[in-house]
Amino acid sequence: QAKYVILATPPGLNMKMHFSPELPPLRNQLISRVPMGSVIKCMVYYKENFWRKKGYCGSMVIEEEGAPIGLTLDDTKPDGSVPAIMG
Repeated sequence: QAKYVILATPPGLNMKMHFSPELPPLRNQLISRVPMGSVIKCMVYYKENFWRKKGYCGSMVIEEEGAPIGLTLDDTKPDGSVPAIMG
């Protein structure tokens, strides 16, 4: 039992683990629907999350064959600090 846990495993592997309390259902749904990357992740940090100010979510699906990135997600911290997009 711990107050906090930092889990550094591939998200897909989390679906094979048992948590108490359980992970939120929407998080599990996202993990099951987003394919796991095959090589690396790229983090791009910004001074401000301009995409949110324009009404965008920061997520993109790139279906072009041979594209180095297939999916991006807004990885800004919950409090709005450290604006970032992960791909």
